[in-house]
Amino acid sequence: DINFISEDVVQKQEDIKNFELAFLNKLGEYKTVLLSIETIKLKNIELALVVLNDITDWKRVENENRQNKNRLQGIIDNMQDAFFQADLSGSLRYINPMALQMFGYSSDEEMLGKSATILYANPHDREELIKILIQTGKVTDYTANALKKDGTTFWVSMNVQFVYDEEGNITGNQGIVRNINERIIYEEKLRDSEKRFRDIFENMPSGYILFELIFDENGKPIDHRLIEANAEFDNQTGTKREEELGRTSKEFSWKWPEDVTQRYYQVAITGKPFTYERFNDSLKRYYDIRVSSPKKGQFALLFNDITKRKETEKELIELLNRYKQIAKHLPGFIYQY
Repeated sequence: DINFISEDVVQKQEDIKNFELAFLNKLGEYKTVLLSIETIKLKNIELALVVLNDITDWKRVENENRQNKNRLQGIIDNMQDAFFQADLSGSLRYINPMALQMFGYSSDEEMLGKSATILYANPHDREELIKILIQTGKVTDYTANALKKDGTTFWVSMNVQFVYDEEGNITGNQGIVRNINERIIYEEKLRDSEKRFRDIFENMPSGYILFELIFDENGKPIDHRLIEANAEFDNQTGTKREEELGRTSKEFSWKWPEDVTQRYYQVAITGKPFTYERFNDSLKRYYDIRVSSPKKGQFALLFNDITKRKETEKELIELLNRYKQIAKHLPGFIYQY
């Protein structure tokens, strides 16, 4: 009750300055004011001068800011990435709990005040990061080899930006560090696997070609494009893959009958493979062909030139037929022992 407070001030001769008071007004609204009461004398009469300063909006903003700060702090404290802040000299000024866990430290004191270079297996990475930060104002997904307290290393990805004060002056930098060690190891294994596959692919004794279908606006396949071929393709066809890659059927050095093309399209759509032999009239060669689909909308041919084998088989059949004709005109018996 303001009247009671005012009377008390007058009696005790003790002024009140900026006393925060919250109350419910007649409209049912919560208000917060700063109350100041000062005793004054007017014609020998002691009076209380009461000043109310409405700070309701300011308090609301202050509470929202505090809630946002607490919410942000909760996110930082519980995030699965390390968070750090460093001053202009490069000394660590703030770290979150995950930073301790990620880098193998047991307390803040072991890291705070230390140079941020303790996070890097190679201090040059820190210098390069800061150089990029100065040039661009922000660093995204910077990959570096990090260093734990026990000396072991692991790969991390860093997002770093400057920290500014209220006047816009740079006071340091802050960043998020993510452990990507498993990803890097997986990528290295994948690259090794791809290299081994590429070596096998390029040195395999069979020709291999991969096509993608080209569809019309109704989703009907109307053409196909060569998107992959191995080195043996040149030997098996007498053409050059660097000239054929990217071409469509009308541009190829070889041709297929329409019924063959449609069979290949069916494989690309249904995924059902088949194996057969056929003579390519445009290349004048026989092939043993395995047709498959590594992905819907694509078909691949794994093939071998069997022209010499076919010619040998033909020669043997012709020779056998000649012997049969000769045998018909020979007198007596012919027998094998």
